[in-house]
This record gives sequence, C-alpha cells and structure tokens, in this order.
Amino acid sequence: MILHGAPSTVEVGGAPVHVRSGFRAGLLAETLDRGTAEGRTDLLRCLYAKGGELPREVSHRPAEALSAGLAWHDAAWGLVGYGEMPGGANRPGRPEPRRVFDWSEDAGIVAADFSRFYGIDLADPATQLHWYRFMALFLSLLRTPDSLVAAAVSARSPLRGGSKEARAEHSRRARAWALSPTDDELRKAAEARF
Repeated sequence: MILHGAPSTVEVGGAPVHVRSGFRAGLLAETLDRGTAEGRTDLLRCLYAKGGELPREVSHRPAEALSAGLAWHDAAWGLVGYGEMPGGANRPGRPEPRRVFDWSEDAGIVAADFSRFYGIDLADPATQLHWYRFMALFLSLLRTPDSLVAAAVSARSPLRGGSKEARAEHSRRARAWALSPTDDELRKAAEARF
C-alpha cells in the first residue's frame, strides 16, 4: 500500500472494475453473512453498487466478482499481519476462537481511539478513508498499549498462565469488557446446561 497506493479496482472478466473503497462500505461488508445467498448478494451491492446499480461486469460474472471483491476486502486484514491475531484466530486446526471484538458493539471505542490517536472523526459524514488505510490504522490500535481497542481485546482474550491474582484481575477485566452474547452463543450455553 505504501509503495503502490491502496488499490481501488479488481479484475472481473479481464476488465478493471471499481470497488467501493471507503471504510463505511468495508465495515458493512464485515458484518454481512457470506454463507447465505442473500448475504452474498448484499456483499456484491456493498462492494460494487453505485446509485443502486451493479457494473455490467459484476452482473454478468457475479461469482467471479464476489471472489475478487472479497479477496480485495480481506487483503486489508493482512496489512499489519504480524504475530498472533487476538483470540488465537490464526491457529490452524483449533476450534473457532471466542469473540474478542464486535464491529457493532465496539464502534464507540473504535471512534474514540481514532479521534484520540489519529485526530480522525469517524462519525463525521465528510470523513473519507480508503478501506486499506482504515484497517492499517485499526490494526495498529490493537498493538497500541493504551488504546481502548487493545484494552477490550486483551480483556476478552484468554489468559495463558499467570498467578492467582493475575487470573482474578483478568477475570474482572473480562467481565467489565464482555460482549453481549450472540444468539448462537446463547443457544450453545443453553444446550450445555441440558
């Protein structure tokens, strides 16, 4: 990104197609369900639609366009890819890690950290950031010791080892920063009780 600039097109059917590169479209894409036909259709609209219309190349090759768009979108997560992702997300063969971050519930702390550390008001409709730049800044907040994002993710991540006092303090912080349970988490908890 630094050497060549943040990309704003992908190739679909051999032609360059513009993607909606703003951070708001990227955040919306993060919240859509890739596992359903409706979610994939919404992702196409989110990534490509201008004025409600999809480009011709996208309409004619939706599977190829979706694949290219998601590869473009997901590449932003690799901008600051060093070390382990919070919660052990990049450990192959492990069960799905517990949720340590939620775009909806943590929107306030993300906005506060962007304002405090970068002087960027994410709530201002005039604020425009390329998705790649947004993710580079966001991922850096995860490694910034006194950011709210880092504090929340650290508190929600499993503690490995530590004294009894350290475990008690981590448990206290985990309760303070806890995310609301998802419907799936509530279902699994109910099944575990029976």
